[in-house]
Amino acid sequence: MNKSILTNIFRLFVFFMIFSVTTSCSSKNDPEPTEPEIEEPVTPDHTFNQLLTITNLHTPHEGEENTFTLFSLEQNTVIDKKNAKTRLWDISFDNMFSSFIDINNKKAGYGKDGLGGGGIILVKKKFEDVVDIPEDSEFRNGGEPYGPDASGDMAVSGYPDGWFRYDFSTHICYPIEDHTLVVRTARGNYAKLKIKSVYKDQTDPQDWSKDSQMTYYTIDYVLAKKGSKTFEIKAD
Repeated sequence: MNKSILTNIFRLFVFFMIFSVTTSCSSKNDPEPTEPEIEEPVTPDHTFNQLLTITNLHTPHEGEENTFTLFSLEQNTVIDKKNAKTRLWDISFDNMFSSFIDINNKKAGYGKDGLGGGGIILVKKKFEDVVDIPEDSEFRNGGEPYGPDASGDMAVSGYPDGWFRYDFSTHICYPIEDHTLVVRTARGNYAKLKIKSVYKDQTDPQDWSKDSQMTYYTIDYVLAKKGSKTFEIKAD
């Protein structure tokens, strides 16, 4: 084999070695592809310390499509399920007739391994009488939702305290007036909730019947900023 052929072979070998090393380094240094960040909307200041209302929030349940609902208290809107791991939502409705209410926390539930830092606790007082915000250590951090109360006809083992009673004789769901849910939102603000009805266009218990259309939540609530110690309703 003559000298020129050997020289060309050597040059090709060196070229492929340099190409291989360069490609390898480039692939190692390239950043891993990441999901685009979702910009969290700012909670308007005027929503804090005001009486807010959710009206006819439809929460599908057994036999319907998409059998859970994610809701933002801070934005007063339903949140798409694809955003379950974000801090865009605060409470979820699921299980039997969508009657189990839980929160967005990275430890459990639909927000597991996500970004939410929510919490929930049931306070045995009327909505109007819940003034002091519980200590953070008192909140459940997800995975133990609140549903039917043990004193009703639809009690569930392991959930002794709930927000409603179910009457099998009338087949009506009655929110318990002196059971108030207090929520720490996914972003660390607070809310107290008064569930007024689960029936569409009906908030007066005298209008409820087994034929009333459910589940359509009407809920009054008040938001308080992170770091607050009390719930207040301030004049505009």
